[in-house]
Amino acid sequence: MTVFSKKSIAVLLVFILTGLGTVLGAVHAGDRQAGNGQAANGQVINKLGGNFSLTDHDNQPFELSQLKGSVVLMFFGYATCPDVCPIELGKMSQILKTFESRGDDVKGLFVTVDPARDSPEILKGYTAYFSKQLKGLTGTREQINKVARQYRVKYQIIQNETDRIVVDHSSNLYVIDKNGELETMIPFGMSVPHVVNVVDWLVKK
Repeated sequence: MTVFSKKSIAVLLVFILTGLGTVLGAVHAGDRQAGNGQAANGQVINKLGGNFSLTDHDNQPFELSQLKGSVVLMFFGYATCPDVCPIELGKMSQILKTFESRGDDVKGLFVTVDPARDSPEILKGYTAYFSKQLKGLTGTREQINKVARQYRVKYQIIQNETDRIVVDHSSNLYVIDKNGELETMIPFGMSVPHVVNVVDWLVKK
């Protein structure tokens, strides 16, 4: 049986830990590059978010770039959503009210994933119920799908056993900085104070 001295064991441990540190460092560097739109192998990957063109609830052309200079809260859903959308938009209205005195510092967007039923007129009435700082957006199915891909939003239109149409959809809240870049995605269920802190930091940034 081979017997290792304490010195040999110490050298071996240093070698293992050094190698592990190098591997973890490479992985972490790869993660940082991927977050900046570049994979560790140097290939350019698709960037999450970005500008888009839709139609607003006044039936006017809209681009996200129009809101540069404001922090934007954006949620994807549909006007006849029975639960998730009203809950999240209710929270968004509280957040927007918190920053109401700051003018155009913070804006809200509600993008429908059910454009066949959510006309500009319907969206205008629906968003007005929550906040005057909330703008509804619609478009063609192709336009909505394009924006959904940009922000990695998943949705599926389902006709249930009672012939009622429901839409299963992602429920993240997207926070966009003053330059029009996606800053973070906040999962459904996060508290209003948490989101207010995030938005306040971006407004002051």
